[in-house]
Amino acid sequence: MFDTNLTIYNVYRDYQNDQREYHRTNLHGVNWQGKNVQNLSNKEIESADYTNVYIPETVVADKGKVFCAPEEWSAKGTDRSGRFTFQKNDIVVLGNIDFDITGEEGAREKDFFERFPALRIFEITPCFFGSEADHWKIGAK
Repeated sequence: MFDTNLTIYNVYRDYQNDQREYHRTNLHGVNWQGKNVQNLSNKEIESADYTNVYIPETVVADKGKVFCAPEEWSAKGTDRSGRFTFQKNDIVVLGNIDFDITGEEGAREKDFFERFPALRIFEITPCFFGSEADHWKIGAK
């Protein structure tokens, strides 16, 4: 069931240079479920496609990174090097992607979205009940 890999880009503000930064982490052993939905509004059909990603609490991250709470992640002065988190507006893409978003020509966020079928996280639901099935449910579109 948890046989897919994804790459998450945690988006944050670097307070020292007042720039948007992207911290890439590959996660191994998730469940990626895409949904194709269409809504009828104002007599037009609109795409409302979204993806649910189920990430077990025991997910394996590259380089031994560990999960930290979004509040800790976004705190000024946090060392993010060995950590990852889940927060709204972070970017996810199916598979292990080796592409750093740096803001330079060819490596901007815009370039990334043109090159990969990436999605933005819009919802995070912790599902922890004290069992082996504990996980996060991530909604992205």
